[in-house]
Amino acid sequence: MFELLKKGQEFHWDMEMTIEIMNKFREISLDDNPLHVDPDYSKSCGFNNVVCYGNLLGLMISSLVGVEMRKYEVMLISQNILYRKPFHPGDIIHLRGIIENISSALKVAELKLTFINDKNITIAQGKCQVKKIKR
Repeated sequence: MFELLKKGQEFHWDMEMTIEIMNKFREISLDDNPLHVDPDYSKSCGFNNVVCYGNLLGLMISSLVGVEMRKYEVMLISQNILYRKPFHPGDIIHLRGIIENISSALKVAELKLTFINDKNITIAQGKCQVKKIKR
């Protein structure tokens, strides 16, 4: 199915950043930085509310590849994210991945990633590579 991927093809994943998601991430990561858990501390740093964990965007990439791209039988082999703006609990984040390059010989596709909040502000950008699973 990898052969069906085309340059310019788009994939999408949306996620609402909830306090429950933040709490689960904190339990797993043990990251209790006050920026993420203490509203008063976050406000003293100039933010309106606690700041969501940036690695929740990595979780969205995993979902984009593992769910939206499942039929292409690919796995994530690299990712990078440039964080531009903070995001907060209650924000809905829209991830758009567009295939920029495909190497048929290596069976690798590179996607340009854009993360936009529900106020239409780009909060992060990046790239990821997926590779055809050998079967």
